[in-house]
Order: sequence, then C-alpha cells, then structure tokens
Amino acid sequence: MWPIRSRWYTRGDKLVISHADGAVVLAAWPRCRAWSYRAERGWRHYQPDGPVLRVIEGAAAADYEAIAVAREQRRRSPRGVSADDIAGDIAAPTPGALEPSHIAGLRLRHQAAARFLAHFPPEVCRSVGRLRRDHWALLALLARCPGAEELLSSNPALALAVAAYSTLGPPTSQPMRSARALIRRPRREILDHLGFPPAEWVVRLLAKVDPAALSITALLRLRGALVDGLPPKPFLHAARLGPGALVLLLEVEHRDLAGITLLADADRPRRDVRRVADWLRDAARMYAALHPGQRLPIQHSVSELRRLHDALAVRDRQRVRCAPPVAVLPPPPVPGTGSIVPITTFAELVAEGCAMHHCVASYASQVASGNVYVYRVLSPSRATLSLVRRGDAWVLDQLYGVCNAEVDPTTRQAVHLWTRAALGPRSGSGAHPG
Repeated sequence: MWPIRSRWYTRGDKLVISHADGAVVLAAWPRCRAWSYRAERGWRHYQPDGPVLRVIEGAAAADYEAIAVAREQRRRSPRGVSADDIAGDIAAPTPGALEPSHIAGLRLRHQAAARFLAHFPPEVCRSVGRLRRDHWALLALLARCPGAEELLSSNPALALAVAAYSTLGPPTSQPMRSARALIRRPRREILDHLGFPPAEWVVRLLAKVDPAALSITALLRLRGALVDGLPPKPFLHAARLGPGALVLLLEVEHRDLAGITLLADADRPRRDVRRVADWLRDAARMYAALHPGQRLPIQHSVSELRRLHDALAVRDRQRVRCAPPVAVLPPPPVPGTGSIVPITTFAELVAEGCAMHHCVASYASQVASGNVYVYRVLSPSRATLSLVRRGDAWVLDQLYGVCNAEVDPTTRQAVHLWTRAALGPRSGSGAHPG
C-alpha cells in the first residue's frame, strides 16, 4: 500500500514514511490522523484504505536477516521459488536476495513500526486487525466516538459503515462529527442515514458478516445488493457470512441459486472465494443457453458446482462452434502488450475456449455488447483474462489457466501490474468484494 522503496522513522507519536514521490505521516492513538505529501499539491489530510495495521505489524515482527538468508538459499536451490515461499516473505516484499544496505533500511523500518504500535491499545489492534482492510477509518472512529467499541464488538460491518461516513453518508464538511452523533442513534436509523434499507433483517444480516470479508468497497456493493430487496433465505438463515458467502450475496442475479450448504462450503479455509462465484455465474449462463426457458437448479456444494460447470462447458463449446458467429466485436478498451493480447474476433474467442478448455467463448454476446473484453495471456504462463465494465470504468474480472486452473503467482503479479498501469490503481476491484 506504500512504495516498497520507502524510509520509515518516528517523530514523537508520528510514523513518517518517505519515498521518492512524497511522504505519508500517521499520528498514533488516540489522535489517529494521517497526512500525505506530493510536490505538486503539498500536504493534505489522508485516509489510508489498505490493511494498515497488518502492514505495520508485519514490519514490526519481521526478522529481515532471517528472510535474507532464506531467500538466498532458495535462490540457489534447484527447485526455485514456490508460492508458499512468496507467501512466507510477505513482510519483506522485495524479490530476490537482499543487499546489506537494504537489510539495514528494513531493520530501521522494523524499529519504527514497533515504536509506533506501542502507542495503540492491544485490544484495539486485535479488534480492528480482524478486518480485511480500511483499518485507519475504524481506528479514527474508535478513538474519537464514544460507543464505537460496543458497536464494533456486536456488529463490525455497521461500525465500519459509520466509520466510512464520508463515503456512505450524506455530504458534510465534518464527517467525524456526524459519525459521532449518528453512533448514538438506534441501528435502524443508522442504516437509513447511510442508505441501507432500515429494516431489522439488515441489522441481523450485517452482524453475520465476517470481519475478514469487510471493506468499505464491499459495504458499498452490499448496500447496492440489499436495496434490491430481501435476499434469499439461505443468506438470512446462515450463522455466518464469510468472504465466500459475501461474494455470492453480491451476485444479485444468481444468488438465489446458492443453497445454505454451498455458502458454508464456499467459506472453507483457503477456498478461492471469487472462483466459486465465477463458476455459479458461468454455469447459470451456459445452462440457460443450453436449456432455453429453464434455470439452473440450486447448488449445494462447491465440488458439485465445479463438476456441473465443467460438463456444461464441454457442451457449450460445441454449441458455440455450431452457432452463427457474432458479426463484430468492438475494439479493446485498452491496448494489449506482447504477452497480453486482446481477442478481437469471434473465431479467436472460440479458438481460445478450445485451446484452454474453458467457457470463454460463451462470453461472445457480452463482448459484442461492450460489457466484457477478453485477452489472451502468453507469458509468464498461458492464461485467459477478462475485463468487465463497472459503470464507466473497466476492472479485472477473471484470470484462469487451462481448464480454469489457478495461475502461478508470477503470472498473476504480471497481470495485476498491467491492469494497474492500463486501468488505474482500483482496477482489481472486480475480482473481489473490495
């Protein structure tokens, strides 16, 4: 969330993060204020939107000398670097061997992070650190609004919604003052003020959302999904809505196809939450094309859904090959590169689906309508990616290898770097709830 090549140090209760393009200053508990600096605009108030506590705690806990030694051993190992190796080094994000000067800088970062965290009550860090991101907004709410602790303990999603008053609430020049007044009101009134349906079932549903699935972006999308009316019964009866169930809830058009056991299955540890929703959406679309006038039956497990999806994909590829081609595909929303190539004809789209053994050819009508665009990824490994239109913007939607297999971390990183450069820093928001 901050540039890798940055210098961290403390001044009193402030953490200063300086980098080539400017600087960020965070004032510790109980002030919880932040500022950023850019030469072209000077100093401004700033609200970090990432997992601030997780990043700072990772820096405070990291043993950079041990990381450097382990990386050098792996670099010389014939087996190379695995995805688990990369995940284990998340606190030190520079790939390859670390130079002694870099280790010294990371050691100073470690010391500054530890000093800064010492200002925060441990129980506050534990409560806020459970959230997926947007820690700073919640820290500011807890520091300045009496009663926020009780709301966070009983309904983390509603507490984050109040903390995001400047995003979810009516326009105001004093969002924290408005949040302080709002937090004392009944919860249904809080919902109404923030644009959610003011109903008791919304209060109960928000209380079920796992903090690990929460972000301000996810709340914005959830608000839009709930104003369409009462969600299907499995979501109302589930004991908990984790990341997988929340993604399925946001699939407004197809969420009635998810049974309550599918919600629990989608929330199992290490489950790819976005993939389950993709399978459900694609299976529903292919089933409707293959069985006109019929709707996909309710799905009860991820394994059954995956088998059905793959069987439908085989039949749908045959249907698409025999169907009249889509006359014209629009030009790509952003140009490709030597390794990320836009698919500009119907024949290429069919060929991509056959070569990669997935259902991308069935997206032809959506590509023709200008809502989706598909690209062929040639390296670092072979994959197919799609962009989807969200309002006036394009965001990354799906990225899969052969037979919808997960791509390797190097390819995923290369694609994300391309989408950020081509579409902007929020271009990955289509792939997750927030």
